[in-house]
Amino acid sequence: MQQAREFEAVFIAQMLKHSGFEKALTGNSGFGGESYASMLLEQYAEKITERGGFGLAENIYNQLIERGDDNGSIRSV
Repeated sequence: MQQAREFEAVFIAQMLKHSGFEKALTGNSGFGGESYASMLLEQYAEKITERGGFGLAENIYNQLIERGDDNGSIRSV
């Protein structure tokens, strides 16, 4: 389940980045601000996921279980 949650956090971070949220955080703060904003987005995404996220992690995990992969690792098809 942990891998599914990590995947969801990365997915949410990418959504936030491409939505323009990262640029809104940085403004005109230069390279240091961009680096900080990137780390902040990752933290926001992790917190969103910890609080239930979009339900993506649970769906991924359930699909892996249905395939008989109860330890959460992905096997080649």
